[in-house]
Amino acid sequence: MTTTAQPTTVGTRRLRRAGSVVAAALGAAVVWLIASAAGVDFLLSDSMGAVTISLPVVLIFSAVFGVLGWASLAVLERFTRRSRAVWTIIAAAVLALSLPPIFLEDATTGTKIALVLVHTAVAAVLIPALRRDAKA
Repeated sequence: MTTTAQPTTVGTRRLRRAGSVVAAALGAAVVWLIASAAGVDFLLSDSMGAVTISLPVVLIFSAVFGVLGWASLAVLERFTRRSRAVWTIIAAAVLALSLPPIFLEDATTGTKIALVLVHTAVAAVLIPALRRDAKA
């Protein structure tokens, strides 16, 4: 008896991608919670003033950028044949470009390391999950 793989329906794909976005936001939240419990203050200051990165901010920004990653993948799937490869390169570039500004802020070393880990946690969930789910 042979079995054939069922084609992925649009609804199933959307559900998996939404789950990936939620998982990325939760991963970032876990990193924030652990760092906060370890004493990281998440206080950034520059010439414009000071701001504290709170858990809701981490959740919202992680979710927003997850949705933007999902949307960019959907657009690429519609207009290019190599959407998976192109999207992966773009996602890795976005991660790489998101890290240097962290070190331009006036913050403790712990805050900077924690923010790098938050950014990396989001990418570590989104990139493999959305890449795996992308149309070949």
